[in-house]
Amino acid sequence: MSVNGDWICIINELFFSLHPIKIRFGVGVGNITTQIQTMNVQEMDGPAFHLARKAIKLLTKEKQKYRGNINYFKIYTHDQLKTEIMNNTLSLLSILYSSYTSRQVEILHAYMNHEMN
Repeated sequence: MSVNGDWICIINELFFSLHPIKIRFGVGVGNITTQIQTMNVQEMDGPAFHLARKAIKLLTKEKQKYRGNINYFKIYTHDQLKTEIMNNTLSLLSILYSSYTSRQVEILHAYMNHEMN
């Protein structure tokens, strides 16, 4: 996933596909320094994994601080400004998504899929 790519579409698709299951996940944008010869994540390493771990830790800390699932998503990159902009956007989306009913999610997902095709 590229910082300049369709990251918001990927986040939306995950949310819409998994609703009403509430998930939290962190994404690290960076290199994977080990060869990808297996789907076993424990055998992989690199800045992407380190940044994703940082994102998950921050989400856990926020959940404890705010006593709830305010933020579902965090992204970290090596560019602090991009990280802040993307995470502010994700915070707003998380607040918005937390109020959606299943029917609203279904309608919005259908609309977005139609617009992309």
